Amino acid sequence: CQQPVIMVGDEVWRCGAQAEVLELAEWLGAAVMAGNQSHRSFPTQHPYFFGMGRWLGRLPESADLFISIGAKTTTWGMSETEMNWPAQEKSIAIGLDPDQMGRTYPLDLAMVANVKQATRALLDALKSDGHDGRMETIRSARHEDLATRSAARQAEQEKALQANFRKTPIHPSRLGYELQQALPGGTLFCVEQFTADHTPIAFGFRAGEKVWVGASGGSL
Repeated sequence: CQQPVIMVGDEVWRCGAQAEVLELAEWLGAAVMAGNQSHRSFPTQHPYFFGMGRWLGRLPESADLFISIGAKTTTWGMSETEMNWPAQEKSIAIGLDPDQMGRTYPLDLAMVANVKQATRALLDALKSDGHDGRMETIRSARHEDLATRSAARQAEQEKALQANFRKTPIHPSRLGYELQQALPGGTLFCVEQFTADHTPIAFGFRAGEKVWVGASGGSL
């Protein structure tokens, strides 16, 4: 495996598995994407986070292992062609709902399990395989590549923010920036539409991060 990719879904936060998934991503040096309603499952400002599933095209070209953890693969807001995951690469799904497995693309392995317990068991197995030294070398190379891509992505976002910063009325990007600066960690965000730019806001589950509550107009 050259570059694993993890797709996190809402089962991650529902099962309280955020810490385990974060640990797995960092141990593997895996790029991370999120499905709809999944901003509580992984820190959105983490250098390994590549955004919602629709941004699949920004993933490293070497991506060759796709791991879906608690994600509803039929509700990512994209068609099968937009998913665009190469058919020849390996795909794995872990979750509690077998109806969501293998409906969008074929799987090489499906595991019906609580994602918190399954991710912890996977971590324990990986850490006990006796290849720590080799894995550290692989992980370091992956981290360097992902961190470089993250820095470039942040530079793009900063450029877009600056372009809209002084517009009147206030631009959604500016609003997101100001909310991130002014509001404390733990603030709950109930987002009622999809056009606003959420990238300036640090969503997640750790201390200091904002909490995504829901979207689609029915959150309240």
